[in-house]
Amino acid sequence: MSFLKKRSVAIVILAIVVVVSVLFGSHRSLAALRQDAQDVFTQGEKGDGLSIEHDLESRVQLSSNLVTVARRYLDADAPSVAGAEQAAAALGAARTPGEKYRANAGLDSAFGTLYAELGEKSLSEQDARYRARIQTDFQSRNATISHDAYNRVAQNFNEGVLGSFPAGLLGAATGIQPLELYR
Repeated sequence: MSFLKKRSVAIVILAIVVVVSVLFGSHRSLAALRQDAQDVFTQGEKGDGLSIEHDLESRVQLSSNLVTVARRYLDADAPSVAGAEQAAAALGAARTPGEKYRANAGLDSAFGTLYAELGEKSLSEQDARYRARIQTDFQSRNATISHDAYNRVAQNFNEGVLGSFPAGLLGAATGIQPLELYR
């Protein structure tokens, strides 16, 4: 144990403690910043729930509403109905922003196909108005998504935080990954 009393050993131990402390502190700080940016996707920029995630959930619900109307006028096994249901399920199963973006594009296409097919049918006046309202709301949610702050916040984290020195090096050393954009 006499080696612990040597000055050089004490300096090495101190250096190790400082490096570990810097890495641990950096990881905690960068992870918190990353989580704050990531939460914008699910909770919105102001934390009020007005977010991409909320709008995507609304689009799934609206497509389900259109399917309900479609079942009154189309065969139960109509490909357009099944396509809309499958696209909505795929969006519900998507986990990352990129997966959700691609699944939303698929839902957009399937919704459009079903909407157009329903337009060729003789709908009741009430169902025709409801179909139009569903489409308006469905498109409105996509317009809202296009103006959402998540991509800007994520890009700022990726470039502004992880792209700066020394945060970029410390982030890489501690396993902090860039955020995936919604695109």
